[in-house]
This record gives sequence, C-alpha cells and structure tokens, in this order.
Amino acid sequence: MAENTLMWIIAAVVVLAIVVALALVAGNRRKQAEAAQKREEVLRNREQAGQLRDQSRDAELHAKEAQAAAAQREADAHRARLEAERLEAEAHEASTEARRAYDTADGRRAEADRLDPSGRADAEGSHLAGDQPHLKDGSHVADELDRGGSSH
Repeated sequence: MAENTLMWIIAAVVVLAIVVALALVAGNRRKQAEAAQKREEVLRNREQAGQLRDQSRDAELHAKEAQAAAAQREADAHRARLEAERLEAEAHEASTEARRAYDTADGRRAEADRLDPSGRADAEGSHLAGDQPHLKDGSHVADELDRGGSSH
C-alpha cells in the first residue's frame, strides 16, 4: 500500500505541477495580451496626441492669420481716418480762403462804390458806367429804365 500511496502522491504532484504550469502559461498569455492591448492603446493615444497637436497648430495659425487681418484692417481704418481728417482740414482751409476772397471782393466793391458812388458794376464787379448810352441830360439809360420809364 505504501507503494500505491506513493504512486498516488507522485501522480497528484505531477497533476498539480501540470495544473500550475498550465495556470502559469495561461497567466503569462493573459499578461502578454494585456501588454499588447496596452501597447495598442499607447500607440492610439500617441496618434491622437499627434492629431490634436496638428489641430492645435492649425488653430493657432488660423488665429494668427485672423489677428494679422484684424491688424491690417485696423491700420487701413486708421489711414482712412487720417485721410478723412486731412481732407476735412483741406476743405476747411479752402472754405476759409473762399470766404477771404469774398470778403476781399466785397471790400474792393465797397471801396469802388465809395470812390465812385454813381458807377454801376456787373456781377463780376466790372464798371459799366462808361459802356452805357447817355440821355441828353447826361443820365444813363439804364438808370432811367431802373426808375421805371422814360422822363424825356
């Protein structure tokens, strides 16, 4: 019986060794599968990170282009404001010069009227008295017409 018991013990140890070996092999395969899955996940994460980096660069480039366009439009608007201010000043200066010219012309006309009150002038201020036909009494025909008729 001792031999039989020893045989059973050896068989049990061999079976146990096989079960343990199988468990170790299965555990090792599971660990390898998990490691392979982790490697695949790491590769996917790296690929996604690369794509996100590319998208971030594209977004940053787009933002810089938009900022540059905005700065250009702001500079254009500033130039337009400066041009408008310059044109406004130019128009004001021209208006002031025109007013001075009118004032000078009015002053000269007033001075001419003061020096020769009987003289007549056309719209440009040209003296017309010498160009008018005279009546027998020395008055101008235009003066007589202005008064409403002929007294002669």
